[in-house]
Amino acid sequence: MHKTKLIFKSLIIIILTPFFLCGCYDAVPIEELSLIVGIGDDLDTECDYPYSATLETLIFKGNNKVSHTALTGKGYTLYTTQNDRQTKNSKEWLLADEVVYLISESRARSGIKDFMDAILRDSNRNENAYIAISKQSTKKFFTNEPLYSTTNSEEIASLLEFSKEANFFYTKPTLMNMLLSYNQEGRKMTLLYIDLKEGRPQVTGLALFKGATMIEKVSLSEARLINLLRNNNSTGYISINTSNKENYTDFTGKNRVKVKVSKQNNIFVYDIYVTLKGVLTVNSICEEDNSFCNKEKIQSAFEEKLEKELYKEIQKMQQVYKTDWLDLGYYAVAKYGREKNIDSDNNFCKSKINVHVNVKVTSLGRKLDK
Repeated sequence: MHKTKLIFKSLIIIILTPFFLCGCYDAVPIEELSLIVGIGDDLDTECDYPYSATLETLIFKGNNKVSHTALTGKGYTLYTTQNDRQTKNSKEWLLADEVVYLISESRARSGIKDFMDAILRDSNRNENAYIAISKQSTKKFFTNEPLYSTTNSEEIASLLEFSKEANFFYTKPTLMNMLLSYNQEGRKMTLLYIDLKEGRPQVTGLALFKGATMIEKVSLSEARLINLLRNNNSTGYISINTSNKENYTDFTGKNRVKVKVSKQNNIFVYDIYVTLKGVLTVNSICEEDNSFCNKEKIQSAFEEKLEKELYKEIQKMQQVYKTDWLDLGYYAVAKYGREKNIDSDNNFCKSKINVHVNVKVTSLGRKLDK
């Protein structure tokens, strides 16, 4: 019996050994791999090859030494840039671990429909990677010298990830959410806009799209208002200032957005309910105006200020931009179905939009106002 068990175990080992060993077949040493961590798309209309793509990769040098490099390829199309780029690369590319995608403003303004198609078709792409629009060419971002990380891609990805900590930005500015905004009826894309300032990447606003084409770039102050109306459960800081720069009130909180849509004489009526709940972090106005020691007075002041600013931004969208970047058409489609042009910008411009702001101060802080 013991001999039979021994033979049986030996047979199992003999049978399973090839399965374990075949995992190493055709394997490539890590030193011969270029691990792609960032991808950038540019457009150069003055060049014979208008498409330009830069890949930032991790390079493994052995002895636990890791560095980064960036290679640019040019071509007539998005993927033929690889023909040029491969002539400069002595390693094998490895995709699916990229953490960030950058698209230059010039490329975005010319349209990125081909880029969207590539993301959907190429199963090797990482749909959880972050994405942003860059003011300068993406090559400048990826050939920059990183300060905090091994690669520029990691630094930019972290910048985009933690943009949610202020300005009411969306919590996950990823490829997946970009695709959802592009393909869902009644929605439009808004992507973070970054700039190189003093050699460091910085979020400076929002890139606003119509279809697959970038139409506008707005500053952070305007982006904050758009985000406040568009995004839900996002974080931001708002203030009330006086003529005395030392006397102001700061509020930190999260927003909740609820939209109700109805029709009056074939005109859409939108009621946007914005609720802000948070804490008071500064209230030096209280020292010159005793009424600002009252929580209800502070809440009312913030509500009045925000409603005025939000109405002004909505009017700008309807009269100047003439584009629904608040995704209000999405709510109309949800209620009335997919009627022809129900979510059109023309309907948005003719709509009546009401804003109702409710500010709730949950804490006045440790200081007791008199």
